[in-house]
Amino acid sequence: SPGPSVLPVAEGETRLGGVERAEHRCVGLENLFQGRGPARDLVTRIELYRREVSNPLARYENLYEPINTFPEVEPDRVRVAPDSSVAEGIELLLRGRLGQRTGWWINYALSSTEDVIAGERFPRQFDQTHAVNLDLDLRLSPRWSVNLAWRYHTGWPTTPLTVERRTGDDGSVETVPVLGRRFSDRLPDYHRLDLRASRRWAWRSTRLRLFLDVQNVYDRANLAGFDYEIDDETGTLIDNRESWPGFLPSLGVEIEF
Repeated sequence: SPGPSVLPVAEGETRLGGVERAEHRCVGLENLFQGRGPARDLVTRIELYRREVSNPLARYENLYEPINTFPEVEPDRVRVAPDSSVAEGIELLLRGRLGQRTGWWINYALSSTEDVIAGERFPRQFDQTHAVNLDLDLRLSPRWSVNLAWRYHTGWPTTPLTVERRTGDDGSVETVPVLGRRFSDRLPDYHRLDLRASRRWAWRSTRLRLFLDVQNVYDRANLAGFDYEIDDETGTLIDNRESWPGFLPSLGVEIEF
């Protein structure tokens, strides 16, 4: 059951929702190969899962831009009240080592998350059919290390929007937005490469670590959503594209004592 802390008061809600009921089914198989060469300490794991939720809580979402600083004030904010929800998929993990100084792992997921509303199935806001994560960890020396992480997933659902010109009873013409089927379109695929280089020092009981992080090394402009405007003079729809941050370096220090 939901607690008071999750009550969406910013949306005008004053009453808590009911109690959700979730049923989980999961089966997994894991194996460790303690061989030689590329198969040394190779871990393989495969999991299948299905999660069914009856009487899910109502929630609020934005149709065009899922991540927003102030989502409550956007015009694409809607209330979603599913009859039930289903999440299911299969995940595969491979993890191993290349010598003493190099570790790696790769994860792949094929999944689906859907809401059932009035007998129809709709993808949920962050549904991603395919997802891949690659990680490579290099120990250059006892004090220096470099990590590379690549992330990929298919585009999140979005709702198409068009406009049409309508003539009123008084003969005036106005341009009005027309919503397509909810979440029937998708954003482009998302991917980026992150890098971290770190150096360690130790003095008795004190440990210091300096690290440099670079997010989105190849500066890909991943599309995050749209901010639409209507040009009343020309009757056209202007889609201002919102992107995730591009190349973003940062420097950090950690001290343990």
